[in-house]
Amino acid sequence: MYFDILASDTARAISFYSKLFGWNFVRGDEARDYWTITRASPEGAEVIGGLAPRIGFYPGRPELNGFINAFVCYFPVVDIDVTLHKVAELGGMIFLRKHHIPGVGWRALAKDSEGNVLGLIQHEPKH
Repeated sequence: MYFDILASDTARAISFYSKLFGWNFVRGDEARDYWTITRASPEGAEVIGGLAPRIGFYPGRPELNGFINAFVCYFPVVDIDVTLHKVAELGGMIFLRKHHIPGVGWRALAKDSEGNVLGLIQHEPKH
């Protein structure tokens, strides 16, 4: 999996996700506003995505200026209640409370510090 997070305030978004998931952000080129996102893995740092300023213009659709429509990524968490509390502490917003899906686990939807939607999922134990 690889994903991009778009942010109105890149420093604020980096702070939000660093504190929420422990991700690291590395700016590859000072001339370009793009950060690679890595997380720790048994093999070392694993590249999982990127972060860039929110851009975009849709002629004739002013309500979409600066936004990209996309699907929701669900990030696995160990404890959804703790993670939802942390989202709120970091300036995010919970807009779909946790709900159970039998055979899958607990899911919730939140908005990050930039208004992006992110899904959280606590999988049920496998038997």
